[in-house]
Amino acid sequence: MSKPVEKVLLFCSDFLTINATFWLWSRLRVHAGYFSEPLPQQFLINALVIFLFWFLLFIFYGLYRTWYAQSRVDELINVGKTVSIGVFLIFLMTIDLQQDVAGPLRFSRAMIVSYWLLLAVFVSMGRLALRTFQRTLLESGIGMRNTLIVGDGKAAQDIFDELRKFPALGYEIAGFLGAGAFQNYKGAPRLGELCEIAEVIKRENVEEVIVAFENEARAQVSEVLARCEDLPVKIKVVPDLHDAVMGHVRTHQIYGLPLIEIMPDLMPAWERRAKRWFDIGVALLALIFLLPLGVIIAGAVRSHRRGGVLTADLRIGRDGKLFKLYRFNASATEDTMPGGWLSFIRSMGWDKMPHLLNVLKGNLSLVGPSAEAPDIVRKNLQECPIYSRRLHVQPGLTGWAQIKGEKDGLHGNLQRALQYDFFYIENMSLRMDLKILLIALYNAMINSRVERASKSLSPSMIHE
Repeated sequence: MSKPVEKVLLFCSDFLTINATFWLWSRLRVHAGYFSEPLPQQFLINALVIFLFWFLLFIFYGLYRTWYAQSRVDELINVGKTVSIGVFLIFLMTIDLQQDVAGPLRFSRAMIVSYWLLLAVFVSMGRLALRTFQRTLLESGIGMRNTLIVGDGKAAQDIFDELRKFPALGYEIAGFLGAGAFQNYKGAPRLGELCEIAEVIKRENVEEVIVAFENEARAQVSEVLARCEDLPVKIKVVPDLHDAVMGHVRTHQIYGLPLIEIMPDLMPAWERRAKRWFDIGVALLALIFLLPLGVIIAGAVRSHRRGGVLTADLRIGRDGKLFKLYRFNASATEDTMPGGWLSFIRSMGWDKMPHLLNVLKGNLSLVGPSAEAPDIVRKNLQECPIYSRRLHVQPGLTGWAQIKGEKDGLHGNLQRALQYDFFYIENMSLRMDLKILLIALYNAMINSRVERASKSLSPSMIHE
């Protein structure tokens, strides 16, 4: 079934089960004698508000993402966790400090446990029925995705046998790509060489590519990714034993078949718009809140530095577009006046405050890969062609690589930083952004305390 149909059916299932749960729970409360029968109009309003709350929470926790033969047990676990969090939030939002905290919990309040159980069971049953229906369609050959296996050895043959054994996975094998000896394997033809992958994908209407190289040929994975960079396909890689044992990859498994999804869909359009509005809102609030501090910093820079208060550096943004990244003119140069103020401003990170102007302009996001200079981007592209995938997303003030202590600059560990950046790109969501922002805020608070403690132990002011 198509993605829009799947999402509509999911929405309908959740709408029915959430409202059915609320109706049944309301009847239980009335029957217990703790609540009177609500007016029909009021009941409908309450039901719609409750459903909207759950709908937004389900979106936030990724329960409306596209599903293909994933474990139904995993989905039930995700539903259970999300429902538990939501019920806890409802309990906190409706708490009465005088009656619920000062004294023992009333039975009428304890009835929220019954709502939690009913909702978890009803929503799980609705989704389980829909997922079972989807799997039945796949097993009947309906909704299969045209798939290309890239590889020419035993690993490619083994993955072909596994996919044929489990049609519920939804893979319809179009053929193989590679320079191996076999021209036809169990009815699946060899469609060409690796250098022809773009033409084969377009000609065969391929939707998914599964990379299954032997250990000695795994260096070709980067070539596959580079050649498929701008093609509308999903890429999965069969991990080798070393990666799986050492824990270097996190695989998705169903029927015991491990696959690493390398290039999944990025944020849907609605979530990208929500991310942009979130960036604008937070940047505006931060600029208003930090305005007095900004005026003080501007005065300090003006008194210690000749020239403008702001400086601008060229950076590469989304899709390779150049933009000017603003900051306070507090860099460590020879003309810095004594006193240590500019050094202190830099150590606290306050010189980067004008970056918020770039967020408002749309050059930066709050969260994303770091914005690099043109010479660094050119160098990284030469070293690693798949670095170009990083340029498909908006750079950010902070990101997964930054909070992990990795940077893409000339002196950074490029491979390590790209691992973190690609992890973020492949898991982009508002929830992921919020998590990164909270970690970055916590790290900034810790670093600020350490900086103040180190200065208090210093025998004299540090001069530039």
